[in-house]
Amino acid sequence: MLLTAVRALRFDGDHSRELETIPSRKWPEFLDLCDEAHISLALAAKCGEAAPEELRFRLTRNAARHERIVEAHREIAAAMEAHGVDFLVLKGLTHAGLWNNTARHRPQYDIDLYAPPRMREAAVLALESLGYKVCEEESKGSDHLPVMVRRNGWRWRGDYFDPDQPLAAEVHFRFCNPSLGFEAHGAEEFWGRRRIAEFDSIRLPALHPVDAVRYACWHAVRHLLRGSLRILHVYELAFFLNRCSADDAFWKEWVNASGTPRRRNVRANFRRMCSDGSGCSRFHQSTAPRARTRTKCSSSFAWHERARVNGFFRNACRASGFTRTIAKRIWCCS
Repeated sequence: MLLTAVRALRFDGDHSRELETIPSRKWPEFLDLCDEAHISLALAAKCGEAAPEELRFRLTRNAARHERIVEAHREIAAAMEAHGVDFLVLKGLTHAGLWNNTARHRPQYDIDLYAPPRMREAAVLALESLGYKVCEEESKGSDHLPVMVRRNGWRWRGDYFDPDQPLAAEVHFRFCNPSLGFEAHGAEEFWGRRRIAEFDSIRLPALHPVDAVRYACWHAVRHLLRGSLRILHVYELAFFLNRCSADDAFWKEWVNASGTPRRRNVRANFRRMCSDGSGCSRFHQSTAPRARTRTKCSSSFAWHERARVNGFFRNACRASGFTRTIAKRIWCCS
């Protein structure tokens, strides 16, 4: 049934009628699957009034939760400033606008922050001043310090969009974990290109858009290798590529920032991800001059098939070619 949801999310037209193929008795199971895959909000936003009430209700529910997410970011930004901490917000609110129509359409359960190693202890003190406390030990090989949360007595009741569900906070001290088996080229340049921008009426320090794309890809690969890749991780990349396909200024910056031959291979694979898998609009010519433009995929997101998933994970365990693997297996490239 998830394949039906993914087809409804394609960018090459209105595919909301795909949802009509799901029998009414299957809808509870379908909604549970979409919630777990973190695509319920994207599906409801994409299909609009054509989406069933149970799906649209999730948007309403998450809107209330989103207000608390915005306020949590406001508090953290103020606490970091008070403690003299330079930091970045990774993903979350900073993905609003280009990775989705609005941050209210994106599920969020934690706030990912990056602080230079020399400031990570001060960042933890800033969070502690707001009532955040460590709730689990640091994982071996993790990119961040132990997860912190403000405990409020909340218990899981099966509602992914419960406004009372507390947000976790994670202080990252590096952008990618080298022990995963691949090199995150260019991460050392991220800090110098950081920017201050407004997200949901809050000015937050964030990655440069070019670096945000690269970080999102590394993040997806990390989840892939840990067996926790969700559809949303890749769908957001597709949304970004579709939204920014004709943004000449962005892709010129992308070319400049990804100038080595190895990085240029990644650009070509992005183009294929965009055009082959989800019906995205044309991709900018400069990103992959040798790749052919293709607009349809014979079987959208066939990675749900067992044989292809097995092959996908085998290939992904190699030390190189990760983006090519994602493009070919998830987005049905030939």
